[in-house]
Amino acid sequence: MTSVSAAGRTVIPQSVDDVTADWLSDVLRCEVAAVDVVDVIGGTATKIVLSITYAGPTSLPSRMCLKAGMGDHAPLLAQVGIYAAEARYFRDEAQNSRVRAPEVYWADLDAEECYGAILIEDLSRPTVRFGAAAVPLTLDEAASGMENLALLHASRWNSPWLDSAGWLEQLADPESKSHSYFHMQDAAIVGAYLSKPLRKAVVPAELNDAQRSIDLFWAFIGVAREGPQTLLHGDTHIGNVYLESGAVGLCDWQTARRGSPAFDVAYLLGSSLEPDVRRSAEKQLLSDYLGVLVAEGVGAPPSLDEMWHHYRTHMPYGYFAWLTNREEFQPEETTAITLGRLACAVVDLGSASALGV
Repeated sequence: MTSVSAAGRTVIPQSVDDVTADWLSDVLRCEVAAVDVVDVIGGTATKIVLSITYAGPTSLPSRMCLKAGMGDHAPLLAQVGIYAAEARYFRDEAQNSRVRAPEVYWADLDAEECYGAILIEDLSRPTVRFGAAAVPLTLDEAASGMENLALLHASRWNSPWLDSAGWLEQLADPESKSHSYFHMQDAAIVGAYLSKPLRKAVVPAELNDAQRSIDLFWAFIGVAREGPQTLLHGDTHIGNVYLESGAVGLCDWQTARRGSPAFDVAYLLGSSLEPDVRRSAEKQLLSDYLGVLVAEGVGAPPSLDEMWHHYRTHMPYGYFAWLTNREEFQPEETTAITLGRLACAVVDLGSASALGV
């Protein structure tokens, strides 16, 4: 099949069979003699590790990872917009900051702007470790992750560009797809999640009430537009980080959005640090984050007290997202570990009091 539609737009592969030498030659603008599929990893998006043989000399790597929406669930998730959002980020925005993220060789959308795909570096090399709930970040690793968030956030801090980038959702916008999803989580549904044994075991008594958890989430939504706004990764839980040579990078940009920088910050620290480590270091980590913002040219960052307040009020997002996380998205053991850390942070920080709930 050809890789370019009649309208001149790239055809986004929707099956492994679509990934041919001709298709790669077109998108990479370099003649590919042959391509072999090394591995196929399913998930929200399908990741295909490719071994590429070029027809002549090139600086491009011989291994890449194609990430695209494939499988029975792809049409639904394409309508939600996650494939398009990630492709837009890597095609149009990734070069505008020094954030550590996978190197991208090609990214594009289909003509309807529903399906997107990216060709990125293969991170399956031995020197890379992917984050996992069962292995919390060390303090040094968390500091690296916070520095990386500051590099991202500084690039679009209070920028007028945010209003022109219509593809970036604001979670507090009633028209956003995420807002609609969370509206469906009523007391009966949330109560069912709270009754699951592994989740019930890690949720403190202060939060073990469906309506209180719902109220806490919507109180967070009520303040989500307060303070500075910037470009967010949008899904900074520990499973979406990778580590190499002690430095933390961010993968899975499918929910890139705009909002308060405290959104990414609270989600990263709440999900990735054991409670005792977080308690001992979170204020210093916030202070260091603010210092990187200044070094990156942000002229008027929040004070530490202001950042601390936003941090407290944004922690409930991660708690509620993992409380209502569907079992097909993550193993229940992973959900319980992450949920437990986030629930503990909500209680430790007095998020309910900070939100007036």
